[in-house]
Amino acid sequence: MKELHRALGWRFVPVLTDREPRFTDPGRAHVPTETIKHMAEAGDLAILNKFMGRLYAVKESELTTALASHDYSMLDLSIQFVNKLASQRCAKIVLLPESEHQLVAQISAAGRKDDTLEIIADYRQNYLARKETELQIVVNFQHQVKKTANQIAKTAFELCQKLSANLSSSL
Repeated sequence: MKELHRALGWRFVPVLTDREPRFTDPGRAHVPTETIKHMAEAGDLAILNKFMGRLYAVKESELTTALASHDYSMLDLSIQFVNKLASQRCAKIVLLPESEHQLVAQISAAGRKDDTLEIIADYRQNYLARKETELQIVVNFQHQVKKTANQIAKTAFELCQKLSANLSSSL
């Protein structure tokens, strides 16, 4: 995602979270738990998830702006919550590691060794078992960030072309 932002100018849709920020988390903003809960009660959130004991949220206004824009936007969302975007006309691309070994290496490089077992369990349950036709899968090859970013961009462009064609034919 950082490469898509850096090289192609893709915009991050901000994700609010009550966990402490990490240096590896572009597009995330730390917000106190109570603030996220108040936003949810006020109806200001399009997405509210609990993952690994932490809250993750996307403001309705941010998602609406991203969906209305002609620019490319990205939302870092666990696959188990992708159904919250089911009614949205947007490309849904799942990024998977080339292997479980690579995933463990990524977790370690991000300084998240304490989360390894939980992340591996989530990966096995929510990623390997999915057979969704509306989701496009791109493999994240280790040490090939530019290649992966280019494949995501190509896939997103193709999906947007299909969405536009489908919209045109339904009018």
